[in-house]
Amino acid sequence: MKSRIDGLEAKGGGIYEDKKGRTYVGDRKKGVLYVIDRDSRSKLYLFQQRYTIPLIILLLAGFYYNWFAAIGLAILSLLILEFLYRRFLDTLTVYENVEIPESLTLKDRFESIGTGKLLLMLGICLLIGVLLVVNLLQMVTDWTTAFRDANTIFLLLTTAAMEGYVLYFLIQGIGVLIHRK
Repeated sequence: MKSRIDGLEAKGGGIYEDKKGRTYVGDRKKGVLYVIDRDSRSKLYLFQQRYTIPLIILLLAGFYYNWFAAIGLAILSLLILEFLYRRFLDTLTVYENVEIPESLTLKDRFESIGTGKLLLMLGICLLIGVLLVVNLLQMVTDWTTAFRDANTIFLLLTTAAMEGYVLYFLIQGIGVLIHRK
């Protein structure tokens, strides 16, 4: 039988909080909660970005240096950050065999945000999508030879992937706004 923690609710990104305001990191596969004390919160915020940091390294090094070197740097930084995150979790207090609530979806997170803030987020998201397309059009000047250069191919692929995520983000946000009316 799994034990319960009173008032445990998802905050997004694998983070949970109880009625008393204590913060936990949950691993649903193992049924384990790691207790985050006040001293460890800043480390947790860094490790929450352990997938974003390599992506930023990939994009910056790829656009301004070389995509092959950028992929290597991104994978190396991802491995280092994941290793450090696992070591960080080993230092925390652990509650095992705990009933962990479902994580929040993107739509759930949007529903908890006020309309003004949601409109601002969607506007910024739309701006980022437009800037990605403008950047692509400025970087690729000759479309007849665009698919012969590896750097241009990686640029096209990363831009398409980022635009796909931006589109998903916008669709979810607009769906929440329509549902509110």
